[in-house]
Amino acid sequence: KLMEKMDEERMNIGKALGIKLTSAYDQLIEYYGERGLSTMTEYISSSKGPYTEVKGFGLSSRYIIEDVPYLLVAASSIAKLCSVETPVIDLAIKLASLIMETDYIKTGYYYDNLSDII
Repeated sequence: KLMEKMDEERMNIGKALGIKLTSAYDQLIEYYGERGLSTMTEYISSSKGPYTEVKGFGLSSRYIIEDVPYLLVAASSIAKLCSVETPVIDLAIKLASLIMETDYIKTGYYYDNLSDII
């Protein structure tokens, strides 16, 4: 359910920028097909979903070491420019940083260094 809240925050960033983003749930359906699951939480956690093989990847999977610094930190920094609150995204960044003993705020991408990678 926190992933749904993070996606809502991401959608709000797009709205503030005048960009119509596709929800993560709709992306799942587009990539993996309709599976009769009505929410992102069901899609991700159900045995009918595509992620049953993700369990057991551990904390050093790309879902932490790539998505946090390169997606969540970037989203949070852009949100601040747009005055969009991202409490769940910010909490996920802080929690991942503490667990992984890595300062993702310092190592991640910000709006001002995104042009370096594009």
